[in-house]
Formats: sequence, C-alpha cells, structure tokens
Amino acid sequence: MFDELNKYKSTNHFFFRPTDNLGQVCNAPTDKSGVYLIYALKGGQIELIYIGRSGEVKSDGKLFIRKAGLGGLKDRLVNGKQFGEPRRNSWRTKTIEEKIEVLDVYWYVTHSDSFTDCPRILENKLLHRHQEIFGQLPRWNNELYKNIKTKDIMASRELQTLKEIHIKKLVDNFNQLERGRSYNPNKLKRLQENLEMWSEFLKSVNKLANEFIDDLNSPTYNSFPDKEKEEINEIYRTEVKEMVLTNNRKFLLDE
Repeated sequence: MFDELNKYKSTNHFFFRPTDNLGQVCNAPTDKSGVYLIYALKGGQIELIYIGRSGEVKSDGKLFIRKAGLGGLKDRLVNGKQFGEPRRNSWRTKTIEEKIEVLDVYWYVTHSDSFTDCPRILENKLLHRHQEIFGQLPRWNNELYKNIKTKDIMASRELQTLKEIHIKKLVDNFNQLERGRSYNPNKLKRLQENLEMWSEFLKSVNKLANEFIDDLNSPTYNSFPDKEKEEINEIYRTEVKEMVLTNNRKFLLDE
C-alpha cells in the first residue's frame, strides 16, 4: 500500500503489549528522524491505526532531529504525547481499553548520506493515501484530528486532486519524451541528442511547477488554508524531484 517506504533501508519494528515498558521495548534510533506506522493486533486481525513522524526539514533545508529526552524517533515514540499524555502511559491505557493484544510499531529513517526526505511531507502523503483507499484516516489519527472542520478536510482532498492532475501532466510529458528518445547507433551522438531532449523536458518541468503554483494562488483556492497549500506544494515538489532523479540516468544512459 505504501510503496514510498521501500526506499528506506534503515528500518525496523518492535512489539508493545500492555504489560511492557515502552522505553525498554522501543528500538527506534535516538539520533534519527523519520516516520512510524502502528498496527493493532486483536482477535487474529491486523489494523493500521496510526501514522506519525518525528522531525522535519526546515525552510533553510536543514533536517531537524528531536533532541529532547531520549532524542530522535525513540523519544517521539516513548515520550511524545498522544491522547493527552506521554505514550509510555497512554498506550498502556488505550490498549487495555480497546482490548488490543499487541501493537506492532514499524519505523523508517527518512534520511541518509545520499538523501534527506522531510518526515512531515512523507507523513502527509501516507495519510492522504490511506484516506484515498479507505475513505478515512487511520483510527487513532481520526481521534487526533476529530476537531478539524469538515470543510478543511474537503479542502485537503481538493488540493490533493489538483496535485494529482498536475503530476499526470508531468507523467504525460515524460512518456512523450520516452517515445521520442534517440536510438542513434553512434553512442556519443545518441547521448547528445537525448541530452538536448532532456534539457527541454526540464524546462517543461519548471513550467508545470509554475502553473501548479498559479493554480494554487488562483481565486478558486483563495479560501483554502495557506498551510494546506504550502504543504501540498511541498509534496508536489518532492514527487517531481523524485521522478526527475529516478529517470535522469535511465533516459540519458539507457540504464
């Protein structure tokens, strides 16, 4: 369901039972940021009940890693508040209340020496994906956001749809590029010809990005929260960047 997570190799999981000490069983790193998914095991059934994150990429491009307490993902999971109190307490209460046998917590570090992905953006993408598939957020996320106005939720969906429309335009442009790629038997000439086409494609990428911003700032979306528009623009830029980086060498060098 979440193919985006396959990218992250620094990942693990742990189990939490109502009788456990969360600080002891949690094996998440103390010096890394990322996202986590919580599954509830009850009566032989498995349910994804929460998607969360720790850390974010600031406006200056620098990664923020939680320093308080235990630090990193581990502190967010152990000492971060949920249901009005630190998880080390609230999870025990909540699992007993809901008769959950065990929580299975998967965590993913979203940065390495070669890339830095914003946990907040990835968390939003996963939440949107879950909402698209199941028509609602994971159950514990729903409880967290139950006070959000319906119109704000609908705004989020409409912005997501707008983003998908613009991503499709980009995919269509790339497919057209693929169909026109050079197969010149001279390797050097083929590289030069494909490089020229790739340069034109990058110009179209920038043009589409500007069109997306123009649409976000159009009267149609004036009533939408600025924060929502900023977040969807960040998600769009991240997806475009991933697409460009993934296909760059593939297109130019036939890799």
